[in-house]
Amino acid sequence: MSFIRYQTPDTYRSVFNPVIGFSDEVRGKVNAFIEARVVKFFASIGKSYDEAKFIELYDTITDREFQNTSAELANSYFYQHLFTDIEKLNDGCISDTIKYAITFDRDLTPLSVDNISYGTIKIANRPVLYYILFDLQELIRVSKS
Repeated sequence: MSFIRYQTPDTYRSVFNPVIGFSDEVRGKVNAFIEARVVKFFASIGKSYDEAKFIELYDTITDREFQNTSAELANSYFYQHLFTDIEKLNDGCISDTIKYAITFDRDLTPLSVDNISYGTIKIANRPVLYYILFDLQELIRVSKS
């Protein structure tokens, strides 16, 4: 018996990210819920949501991919998605380029603020990517409301 019939598409960077979808009828409601939580998260950490860049679920990686230390991962992920618009400022610090991704993986989100679980990837001890946790059951409830 095959309970899960669909595989992660080859276009996904991680085979550990689930593929989810909602019908046109409820997708807008679910996206509005996600956006409200992301806006609240950035306000809670004193950052601007409007300046943050979203990394699609298909372009996110998990802790399993971090274990891969090959040049392929560094070139294809870190340079394409995290380092491309980081600049060194006159004071020697790096620019405050912020990116975020939603995740369903609790292992990536050991931190919490305002009841929102999150995790980070840091460069020079400054977050450049925030993983923001969403519970699939919560999205299902929103879609049914």
